[in-house]
Amino acid sequence: ERLKRDPTQAPIELDKQSNGRWHRFRSFAIRGEEDSYQGAICQSIDITEQKRLEAEVQNYTEHLEQLVQKRTAELQQSEERYRKLVETMTEGIWVADENWNTTFFNPRMAEMLGYRPEEMIGRSVLDFFDAENRRQAEQRLSDRRGRKVEQYYETHLLSKTGKNVPVLIYP
Repeated sequence: ERLKRDPTQAPIELDKQSNGRWHRFRSFAIRGEEDSYQGAICQSIDITEQKRLEAEVQNYTEHLEQLVQKRTAELQQSEERYRKLVETMTEGIWVADENWNTTFFNPRMAEMLGYRPEEMIGRSVLDFFDAENRRQAEQRLSDRRGRKVEQYYETHLLSKTGKNVPVLIYP
């Protein structure tokens, strides 16, 4: 009836479930001269399997979203515990990238050397050694790239005031 009243109307589409099966009904207007309504073509397609698959995909999507939310919460909790541990340790922790530039240090490390965070981040680890200890550090860092790594070693870092600070370095 809608197609008869407005023959310029786009095809009508309707999904309907009946007796456990899904069908998609489509109606197309047949137009004659001057776009006059001549009749309609109606089509019914069984889309039960499509609807079942859509529901299955929706269930999987919801399940995966729940897993992601759960894992994200667990990761955030773990990161928070790790952050608290690292920030409250009495030992200094220092992390450098593959080029030996400082990427992280905990408050205790900064305190030991007398620097503010913005004074250390991005600087080469080697900047914090005196001349003698720098040569040893360069050799040890070079060895580390070749994987000839010791368990740990003792050395001295240079504080902001120029004082040698004894440390154990764990590669």
